[in-house]
Amino acid sequence: MPLFPKVISFDLDGTLIDLDFDLYLWFEELPRIYSEQNSIPLEKAKEYLRLEYNRIGMQRREWYDLCFWIKHHKLGVDPEKVVSDLSHKIAVFPDVLPVLKVLKSEKRRMVVFSNTPKMFLDIKIKVDNLDGFFERAISVYSDYSKIKSYDGVFAQLACELGVEPCEILHVGDSYKLDYLPAIKEGCAALLLDRKLADSKYLADVPPLDKSIRRIASLYEIEKLLAGCD
Repeated sequence: MPLFPKVISFDLDGTLIDLDFDLYLWFEELPRIYSEQNSIPLEKAKEYLRLEYNRIGMQRREWYDLCFWIKHHKLGVDPEKVVSDLSHKIAVFPDVLPVLKVLKSEKRRMVVFSNTPKMFLDIKIKVDNLDGFFERAISVYSDYSKIKSYDGVFAQLACELGVEPCEILHVGDSYKLDYLPAIKEGCAALLLDRKLADSKYLADVPPLDKSIRRIASLYEIEKLLAGCD
């Protein structure tokens, strides 16, 4: 970790926002719609869509695109209405607001840096007034036409913020999409492992490597930064 990180970058889903909305959207709502429109059992629709998600994989941009999946499966529904109807399921993790309030009181520069498309990000960032804590909320998918595992993404973030990559601390819950890309491009990184039972559907399993800087809660960031200052 840099001695004095100038910017703290946060992933969104699984880091600041819990996974209830995403799990329900991808593994309940879309299978329900597919089941009804194709007159097949719900469990069969769930299995089929799960196989399709795995076939595309989280390393490809299409995986994150609701419009892609609706078109791909010829579902004939309005993606914005689907998101709006489920927005009540979006919730912030309990440790998020207390930690962000402390960091803001210390005048830390903070950004959201997420693969989630703008369609989702713009709604999620307003929950509990999260947007008030951040200098910027960047959708790598929409703003950069990439995802975080693509080469040069964190360097592009650093350039936009007017800092060096080594002056960024990135915090996220995915080894392949948060921790590894940030480290490769010279940023500091913390892998947030909340040990959520259902996170296996939306995140990867990191290797058992003791060199990986892991935290179990955002509260640990305060202690780590206090040790640096």
